[in-house]
Amino acid sequence: MISVNLYVSQIIPISVRLINQINVYFKILIVVFFTVYYAIKVSFKAIFGRDKYFYRRNAVKWSERILDVFKVRVEVQGLEELEVGKTYILVANHSSLFDIPVLFTVFKNFNFIIVYKRELERIPIFGLSLKVSPFVSIDRSDARSAMKSIEETLAKMSENDCPIIFPEGTRSADGSLGSFKRGAFLLASMSLKPIVPVAISGSSKILPKGSFNVKANSIVNVRVFPPIENSKPLDRVGEKELMNKVFEQIKQGLIA
Repeated sequence: MISVNLYVSQIIPISVRLINQINVYFKILIVVFFTVYYAIKVSFKAIFGRDKYFYRRNAVKWSERILDVFKVRVEVQGLEELEVGKTYILVANHSSLFDIPVLFTVFKNFNFIIVYKRELERIPIFGLSLKVSPFVSIDRSDARSAMKSIEETLAKMSENDCPIIFPEGTRSADGSLGSFKRGAFLLASMSLKPIVPVAISGSSKILPKGSFNVKANSIVNVRVFPPIENSKPLDRVGEKELMNKVFEQIKQGLIA
């Protein structure tokens, strides 16, 4: 009898873990379905003419579906500091694939675009949807190409688009804040548009870099800091000072 109870006590936790894992994989399949569905939808629409508002609306719907599937709740602080319709450079830390749907939902009332790594265009179907998007691709390995992407972003900002930029350049492996690259701050210098630090906490716990072990029923905290105004072009020293200021604010806004 003791051996039977011992066996049952061992097998039940294993069964629960297995069921939970199957549930996670099922939800991932649902997310893949939504991603393919919306990617095809916006790509098909692009055949008849690119419509950035149509694309953006569907990007928000896609984001909301993903967050709903995994029951991710987003709590936002400081969004009231921003004026809808005004152009900002939104600079955020990056530690999870969930950061993108989180930011799309937070800034859904703004004319957001995102600056993304060009290699993402290699992903079947999803990559095509990026190519026809109003977003901007960047190849950081090619300085001339990167500068062209900055110029393209500047042109879109003249139409009141708000670029979302991850200055770390890639996702953090452990959720800690990595060093910043120059692009966002050069953009601020050239555009004379205010830069907005955005701190995202909790997304790395949902889906860490290099993992498919998604933790559902989680909370992501987003802290939006007041815009940092910039009224004149900056030299390298000025860019560095702005970079350090944004870094410290985002670091301050991260919740352990």
